[in-house]
Amino acid sequence: MIAARPKDVAAWRTFGLYLRELRLDAGLSLREVGSALGTSPSFLCLVERGNLAPLEPRHWRRLAVVFPKLSAKRLLGLYLAGKGLDVASKSVAESRVLGPLARFLESGSSG
Repeated sequence: MIAARPKDVAAWRTFGLYLRELRLDAGLSLREVGSALGTSPSFLCLVERGNLAPLEPRHWRRLAVVFPKLSAKRLLGLYLAGKGLDVASKSVAESRVLGPLARFLESGSSG
C-alpha cells in the first residue's frame, strides 16, 4: 500500500465512514456493493475503514447506480472528501475540473 500523508488518512476515514453509512442504510452487504462496483468485499471493507485510498474514478458512475437516491452533488462531496478537499472551498460550477465531474455524475445518476 502507498504511504499516505496524515491529511489523506483523515479524508479517507471520512469517506469510508460515509460510504459505510450509505451501504448500511440501504441494507446492502459488502459483497453486494463490492460486486456492483467491480471490487471485492475485502477491498471495500478496507476503503470503509479508511485503510485504502477511496474509490477510483471508474467506480463513481457505478456508485450512482448502487445508490440511486444519491444526488450528483452528494457524490461530488464524497469524491472531494476522499481527496481531502472541501466542497465549499470552490464553486463547483465554475471549476474547470469539478464542474465537468458534477455534470458527468448528474448524467449518470439521472437514468
